[in-house]
Amino acid sequence: MEAFLVETFGTKAFPAPPPVDRAHRIAIPRRKPDDTPRPFIARIHRYRDKERILKLARESGPLSFHGSEVHIYPDYSAEVSRKKAAYYTVKSQLRSGGFRYRMFFPAKLQVTDRSGQKLLFSSPEEVSTFLRNNRPDTSTASTTH
Repeated sequence: MEAFLVETFGTKAFPAPPPVDRAHRIAIPRRKPDDTPRPFIARIHRYRDKERILKLARESGPLSFHGSEVHIYPDYSAEVSRKKAAYYTVKSQLRSGGFRYRMFFPAKLQVTDRSGQKLLFSSPEEVSTFLRNNRPDTSTASTTH
């Protein structure tokens, strides 16, 4: 894992490999040999190193290791994951409505409205209400005499 981090992000980001307390694959059924590799979890020893890894992963764009695409995400508890998953439908509606949004920990959604104002929502229901009140104007037909 330490070598993976240095190879993926370079020696400029990590002159010395950051200490990793432990790393293991997630216990899911084995796949076919040509499938994507199974995910794994790593416990990084220092919080500062973990934050640097996540920041580099966000800013670097697509990552690869030995020719395979790699994705790095923070690991959340089951409770936080359920809360974040509850926003799935409204995030899809926001995307199709042309709204920009981003998630905050543990499970709050910030939406940028059409005027550029940033609104923070604590539940998917609040976002649904916002969407009902901010639908694009579909009445483009005008009456001329």
